[in-house]
Amino acid sequence: MRDLNGTKAFGKYAEIFSQTEYEDIGWTEYFEAFKEMKKKLFYSPKNGLLRDDYDEAKVNEFGGKYQGLDRYEARKAVVADLDALGLLHKIEDHSHNVGQCYRCGTTVEPRVSLQWFVKMEQNDPEALEIWNWFKDISMVEFERIYDLLGISFDSYLGESFYRDKVPALVEKLKEMELLVESQGAQVIDLEKYDMPTCLITKSDGGSIYHSRDIAAILYRKETYDFEKCLYVTGLEQSLHFKQIFTAIEVMGYD
Repeated sequence: MRDLNGTKAFGKYAEIFSQTEYEDIGWTEYFEAFKEMKKKLFYSPKNGLLRDDYDEAKVNEFGGKYQGLDRYEARKAVVADLDALGLLHKIEDHSHNVGQCYRCGTTVEPRVSLQWFVKMEQNDPEALEIWNWFKDISMVEFERIYDLLGISFDSYLGESFYRDKVPALVEKLKEMELLVESQGAQVIDLEKYDMPTCLITKSDGGSIYHSRDIAAILYRKETYDFEKCLYVTGLEQSLHFKQIFTAIEVMGYD
């Protein structure tokens, strides 16, 4: 295991760690250090937002009188203040593209961080270095738990393994004329199967859970030529897998 502070590209985010091996620090200390590091990744003094968690954004000390309010409360307060000052002309509804989580429907607002995942898909060296760092320290803990449970695997291929196989999938779907553009994203229309559209690429060009899972199925079939492939997953993901299995059938596979 390499030194946690020895990753060149990640050093500017990981200075809170001492020059030590992961095995030399306890889980509690590691978790607290990770939370501090995440603040560094998702914090920007330019706009006064601190994303302390993925579903929380509060105004920080740079937000003046609105400090401590979440973004929804802050918006209402700003409107109220503008109205009190006689600067509010009118309020009217308008439509614009607001991202939502395709699993739970939660609003996904633009983060103050750079789009690290998209950069990783574009093989950006710094993004890949950060991702590999997280993967290395995660696998140490995963394998420790697997050892306690007496579980071993012949192969570890995480979701990210398939990201470079998505472009070929997209081209294949285009050739089959199965892709439809929707607000800049590429989707497979599953309306006639009484399902939501199956998102293949986001409007920023990045891949998504659907596309990586479909690419994984095709890779596993080509590599292992299985007769049956079993998926063990949570019930809350049943719609997701119905979508990708239906997409596979639409592509002409059994």
